[in-house]
Amino acid sequence: MKRQAVVCLIVALFALYELPVTEGSCNTDSTGKFGPQCEYTCHCRDQQAWRCGEDGTCSNNQCQDGYFGTRCQYRNIAAGPTNPRFIDFNTDTCNMNGISEVSVCGETTPFNFTWLRVSGDWDTLQSLTMEWEDTDGSVVPCTNLVKRRVKYGYSRFNTIDFDCPEISKPINRIILKGTIEQIKFCSSYMSDTAQKRSLEKQTEMTWGRYKRNCPAGWYGPKCQYKCRCSMEFECQDDGTCLSSCQKGWFGPACQYSDLAYKATGSTRLTDGDDSTCENVYSGSPTTVQTGIDFRFTWMRIVGDTKVHHVSVEFKKDSQTVPCSDVLKSTVSENVVDIRCQNPTLTIDRVTLSVSGQTSICSVHISGGRYVGLEQDARQSTAGYGGYAQNAVDGDTDGHYDHYSCTHTVGYERLSWWELSLKTPVIPSTYKLYNRDREYTPLWSYVLLTLKFCP
Repeated sequence: MKRQAVVCLIVALFALYELPVTEGSCNTDSTGKFGPQCEYTCHCRDQQAWRCGEDGTCSNNQCQDGYFGTRCQYRNIAAGPTNPRFIDFNTDTCNMNGISEVSVCGETTPFNFTWLRVSGDWDTLQSLTMEWEDTDGSVVPCTNLVKRRVKYGYSRFNTIDFDCPEISKPINRIILKGTIEQIKFCSSYMSDTAQKRSLEKQTEMTWGRYKRNCPAGWYGPKCQYKCRCSMEFECQDDGTCLSSCQKGWFGPACQYSDLAYKATGSTRLTDGDDSTCENVYSGSPTTVQTGIDFRFTWMRIVGDTKVHHVSVEFKKDSQTVPCSDVLKSTVSENVVDIRCQNPTLTIDRVTLSVSGQTSICSVHISGGRYVGLEQDARQSTAGYGGYAQNAVDGDTDGHYDHYSCTHTVGYERLSWWELSLKTPVIPSTYKLYNRDREYTPLWSYVLLTLKFCP
């Protein structure tokens, strides 16, 4: 049978992208504040507080002029381009003329470049080339241009974030050029370096070893890691979060998927919120059942107070599975990590027992790190804008028109998609996100794992 291969994400280790609602109430409608301690100011269109949700998102993602991002917390310093429509903060007012290039400057000249967000026609963005002009008029080379596709509001146009980690000195302007006959630009946004987060309350920030400001939601020396903070603008340059991890993620820099999140019979222990707790009593063990068989590596227990007297039993199909060497490490007074050195320990649940009474807030079970992100992907053919790299862009959106799914050409005898990892890994889970709402999803496929020796 002739088939088309359509898949939205492959080799994702439980990649979950739900943005949680901020706990607590800031009475956003009247105060215009949000955040765990109501420390952030809403910047929605016309500065109308009623447009701001409890988690800071604005209705229809419409930001106040001069701000942008998922929660409108990035200040825009883009100014002085060739066409004024390009900085009118409106993604639906576009230049449809056959212009050959557009210049983007900062509020002052020269300026420190961080990252640039551009919206426009998809073909224009895909064909876009950039030049960074030095203060003497020469071109600053960029050999590692970073592109991150983002969704923006309900615009019929598309948006991409651009960054060049090599640009570390002030520049005069950025020149955008299209290689197609007619380029269609709508808006540009550029984050400032001095204060890219809008903080009403001053918060001490400990910046990591990476001094670059990456596009929203990314970090690392080459902006290659995806932030997993509950609020993307709180992600520091080393990936750590100012408040909490996005639900479904935990651990160092929130990079480990949480198999316990929303587990079977989910309670406060598995709601992904370390601030909601419940009492566990001696003689009444608590079981967290994931609903799938998985290879156990490590888990984290978060308590309201000390949790040092908690013991763990590993089970599969209600039968105890022995762990020859259980290791406990104290992260802090109320956080304990538990590891098992048995590399083949396969279970589907863990049971917690305590002596006396203990208040436990969260149980996190590691599903591993997402190792497929931004790795090298290729496929037999590409059709309808469904490029192979779309499957590892970190976006699990199954709506095909949002440009995050792959697609081969029709009526191929044998279609295939392939991912090459830059460094060897031992995968624990493969997860595929299929296309939704439309026909021709991925089906009747074979998944192969290959190891090539040099």
